[in-house]
Amino acid sequence: MVAVTNEGFILGHGIFSALPMGNDANHVIWLNSLAVRHGEKDNHAEKRYEYQRKGIGTAIVKHGLEIAKSLGFTACMTCGNPDVYKRKMGLKNYRELGIKKDDSVEDADECIFAIELVPNGFDGTNRILSFSYYDFFQM
Repeated sequence: MVAVTNEGFILGHGIFSALPMGNDANHVIWLNSLAVRHGEKDNHAEKRYEYQRKGIGTAIVKHGLEIAKSLGFTACMTCGNPDVYKRKMGLKNYRELGIKKDDSVEDADECIFAIELVPNGFDGTNRILSFSYYDFFQM
C-alpha cells in the first residue's frame, strides 16, 4: 500500500503479508514494513518531520487493516515501536490476546503487537507466533 499526493508524490508505504499460524494462512496478516517520508534535510525539526507525525502512517495502517478485513483476514500482527503501535494505533501487546511465540521469533516481547479485525479473530489459529515457516529461505 502506498500513500501519494494528488500529484503522485510518494509519502509513505505499508507492506502486509499473510502470516501462517498453525496450519492456517488465511486468518492473520502481518504488517512487515511501515515507512513515512522525512522532509528536507536541514537542522529545523519542522522540515525534518515535514511528512512524519502527521497521521500518514496511522492512515496507511488503518486503511490496510480495512482492506485485510474485506479480504477475509480476521487479525493482524506486527513488530515495532510501542509508542506508535499501541498508543497511536490501538494495537495490543500480543500476550494480551493469549498469543505465544516460539524460539524462531527473536523480537522483544514488548515490541510485538496484535489486533483482532473481527471479534475472536485469533480463534481459527493455534495462537503461536512462529517464523519457522521461513526456514526454507535460509541458505
